[in-house]
Amino acid sequence: MRDISMLHAFVLLIPSCLPLSLQYNSSRPREEWEMWHPTLIAEALFAIANIFSSLRLISLFTANSHLGPLQISLGRMLLDILKFLFIYCLVLLAFANGLNQLYFYYETKASEEPNNCKGIRCERQNNAFSTLFETLQSLFWSIFGLLNLYVTNVKARHEFTEFVGRPCSGRTT
Repeated sequence: MRDISMLHAFVLLIPSCLPLSLQYNSSRPREEWEMWHPTLIAEALFAIANIFSSLRLISLFTANSHLGPLQISLGRMLLDILKFLFIYCLVLLAFANGLNQLYFYYETKASEEPNNCKGIRCERQNNAFSTLFETLQSLFWSIFGLLNLYVTNVKARHEFTEFVGRPCSGRTT
């Protein structure tokens, strides 16, 4: 049944793209398209469908003498993994709440930043803890070492805020 639904998803993609391509057929470069352009949405959905269709290969692992038992063990551990992730998310939320409370006063405008860029995805990261959502993202990416320590600095000379913020930011990793 899942195979048929996956096949339908790929087959229905083609007729659904044809009217959109006729309606949105323009000579504008791709960089000037709006964010919700149907072609961009179709490409994103196609990428997700490709991921799921590739993951279907995992069902073949149960027949393998080496990978089958590992897959069964992982399936039985799934509930424990979800419990761990729930606890980790609570810890992440607790630190994000504290860091956001400490740093939201120091949010800067995009016009005050180099290249008018605001957030952790900029070349010079800034405002990492200005909103709860930005704080959660910052702490998540800090796990992988993608957050610089200077994001705990503030423009005002408030060394105590920085002194408290650095260990709070570092404890989550």
